[in-house]
Amino acid sequence: IERLKPGLRGPRGGMAGDCARVMEEANALAESGAFSRAAEVFARAAGLAEGPEAAWPLEAQAQCLLELGRIDEAVATAKRATELRPEWAAGFATLGRALLNGGNLQDAVDTLAEAARLAEVAAAAPAASPPERELAEELAHDSREARGHLARHWADHHDVMLRGASFTSLTIRQSFDCRYCRLSGQQGPGGAIWAAGVVLAQQLLSQPPPPSVGAPSWKGLRILELGSGTGVAGLAAAASGAEVLLTDRQDLVALMQQNIGLNNATFACSSGKALCGVYDWLTEPPPEVLRPWDLVIAADVIYSFAAVEPFAQALGAVLSPPAQVDEGVRVGAPLAIYAHNPRSSDLDAEMLKAFEARGLSVTEVGRPGAEPVGNVTKEALQRVVLYEIRSARPVCQPAS
Repeated sequence: IERLKPGLRGPRGGMAGDCARVMEEANALAESGAFSRAAEVFARAAGLAEGPEAAWPLEAQAQCLLELGRIDEAVATAKRATELRPEWAAGFATLGRALLNGGNLQDAVDTLAEAARLAEVAAAAPAASPPERELAEELAHDSREARGHLARHWADHHDVMLRGASFTSLTIRQSFDCRYCRLSGQQGPGGAIWAAGVVLAQQLLSQPPPPSVGAPSWKGLRILELGSGTGVAGLAAAASGAEVLLTDRQDLVALMQQNIGLNNATFACSSGKALCGVYDWLTEPPPEVLRPWDLVIAADVIYSFAAVEPFAQALGAVLSPPAQVDEGVRVGAPLAIYAHNPRSSDLDAEMLKAFEARGLSVTEVGRPGAEPVGNVTKEALQRVVLYEIRSARPVCQPAS
């Protein structure tokens, strides 16, 4: 991205006394290519300026630092300029370009968008000058270009495409440790897709509901997903026409929301819908979870012994025998489908023991083949087991 034209950095006149003379000296040095010396002199001018006037030499200093490849210093200096003059488009433009040169794509996109907005406001004023209108056009272009860089980064490094029947496709964004955007990987395993999630998602996209659900298709079914992570399985259900609530810890809500937004157009084509919310299994189920559901789904949520009891407890809370009612309305679902990745016989035995202790019956069911997605291999997909889980608790009969 080209640097700002010198005439748009700020006023060459109008600065008082020593500050104006130092600014002239710094501008001459910058225009001769002596950027290191110019940066020093602009810094001296900023020290002589009063209040918001210091923004102009600071912004110019930041541009010199960019020319010298001193990106972190350029970012810090340009940020100071925007703090002094928060209505000045050129300051935000230089900050955005410094962030972009430093690889901070998402911060750059937001900053350049603000620069473009401020420039558009200035250009729309009756007294706007030709340079101000030119700057508005330039920054609108730069903002679009930065958004394009970020979109390509996400597509190349974070997004995977999941394809189903009838040309249905989903975009699933994953959160890895990344210096270029705000996806940090701090959510742990839930921020990525895994084999069990892919198997369950492809099952939902290609197969009808289990016969016990009593529906010929997924359209209109109410589905609760536990431990959604990226939401890959729940999003597949919504793409098949179901109304889905994705749930997980608070730190995964933003990623679920982002993935819902990426696929809303796909849901609209099938009349499906997806929402998300917080359900921490170490706490009581929230009211939005304790509703009537046609099905509960989950994938690969038992990957350690520490996860066994919380998941079994969560399942027990949302599964109920079909005949159980509460004031005439069933609470929970009659069936859960769980896609499990076996890791050890001891862990599997502990899982089944915990299910049994809560009155849950488990049946292994067959599944069609699944296709690799992203880094998920065919070998990993073949290890996944699908379970149907029901509540086997006796139904309390009313006293006669």
